[in-house]
Amino acid sequence: MHKILPLLLFLLIQSIGGNLGAQADSTVMYTFGGTSEDVGRDIISTRDKGYLVTGSTGSFGNGNSDIYVLKLDSAFTKQWSIALGGPQIETGYKGLQTLDGGYLILGSTNSFGSGGYDAYVVKLDANGAVEYQETYGGADWDFFYGGAILPDGSSILVGETNSSGNDGSEAFAVKVNVFGIKVWEKTCGGTANDLFRGALITSSNMLLCYGSSGSHNTDKNLDHYLMFLNFDGEEQDKWTFGGELEDGTNHVSETSDGSFLLSGYSKSPQMSVDKDAQMLKVRNDTLVWEKNAGHNSSGSNNNDEFYGSFENSDGNIFYTGYTETFGSGDADIILSVASSGQWDIAGRAGTIGGNVEDVSYAIIKKGNQGAVVVGSTRNFGGIYSNIFVLAVDSVKIFPDFYGDPSVSFIHFEDTLGQDTTLLSADQVNTPSISFFVESDGKHIQISGLPAEDAFLQVYNLSGQLVYEQEVIMNSRIALPFLESAVFIGQLSTQNVSIHKKFQVLSE
Repeated sequence: MHKILPLLLFLLIQSIGGNLGAQADSTVMYTFGGTSEDVGRDIISTRDKGYLVTGSTGSFGNGNSDIYVLKLDSAFTKQWSIALGGPQIETGYKGLQTLDGGYLILGSTNSFGSGGYDAYVVKLDANGAVEYQETYGGADWDFFYGGAILPDGSSILVGETNSSGNDGSEAFAVKVNVFGIKVWEKTCGGTANDLFRGALITSSNMLLCYGSSGSHNTDKNLDHYLMFLNFDGEEQDKWTFGGELEDGTNHVSETSDGSFLLSGYSKSPQMSVDKDAQMLKVRNDTLVWEKNAGHNSSGSNNNDEFYGSFENSDGNIFYTGYTETFGSGDADIILSVASSGQWDIAGRAGTIGGNVEDVSYAIIKKGNQGAVVVGSTRNFGGIYSNIFVLAVDSVKIFPDFYGDPSVSFIHFEDTLGQDTTLLSADQVNTPSISFFVESDGKHIQISGLPAEDAFLQVYNLSGQLVYEQEVIMNSRIALPFLESAVFIGQLSTQNVSIHKKFQVLSE
């Protein structure tokens, strides 16, 4: 493990007493929400040049908090939204676009499953209709925080589990095929707390899972944690970086030279109970540089944290997060750009916020020179916490520190309309529908279907569709297969999708 010595504290942001601005309408904040608490935790670019936002909502849905998904077009206009959950608490952390144009939504639930909280994944089609949902976990608390889509269409889902029986939490990764069926599961940890925050496919075609680990040092404090796996879940390498106190990674991105940017926090530079925002650049298990920004620079005791960063085509680094040290409110959004290894560039750094809390949780590229940021705001939009999406077209229009910053604001009040689908416990467990494969594997019996259209599709283990048929209530379907093989059947109605693996036996 690499112990990081405190470096000279670089001034990341300055209090500019207002909002980050831009020329004309080239920086726009869009807010979305209802009549309660709504939070955006992730945003991805979609193949139709739009965006998918994943988070949580208290305004819509069945329970105290439901997973909330917003699909936006290229102009940030809502195309559809959906609330996912049961009567208790669901939280959405990450969205992934699948090879078929649909989406995997990752999070946690304590409405369904076998434990206090279970890791939860919902598959949506391209229009937001639910195709299937699954829970993973044991008797304790388990969460999915991130993941990645593999080249063959399967998925890696990562998070933490408290159900393994070890002391503290363990980082865990689950590989599922295109139907959500588990291929393998891997837990990583020891005698302290460990977790994965996310995953990515590297340029060398490796799976990188990242987060925090307390099991790889003697003091059991969390350190930055990177584990490299092949697609079969076999460990290839493992890196940790940290100081004497707690350090954690929220996000990792790869740079053009094959290095990795780690965005997160550290309590080590100031030996404090409060967090400093911290960014590391690492390569080949070696620290290239470390940058810290936080409470010590102003003499106050507050938390500051980075939640994301990326390198653009010019080698500049965009980064985002939140600060309690600078800005004008309880917590302000950080939105900044820097050249490699340097923070300040002629005033291209700043904070956005009002009198109360504003937090940014994710950042992605917008074209060659811009960025899109997602998070939650209590200052802009409605009177409650709203989801915000902040779009900046170009680094060239980042504000002057000494200028008069301004941001255009557009608020969309979402409604519980036809574009919002609610899942209930019986939809997840589907107790009334019987989908039975007979012992010879050549006949499927289906009963208990509602009075609506249903469709049976059968796939081989490579994900190829080999048979499909419309079905009605109480059907017995003969499968016209000749060879002995293993297949996956998927039965879908308008609201429910269930699947089973079965084997066809030769004569």
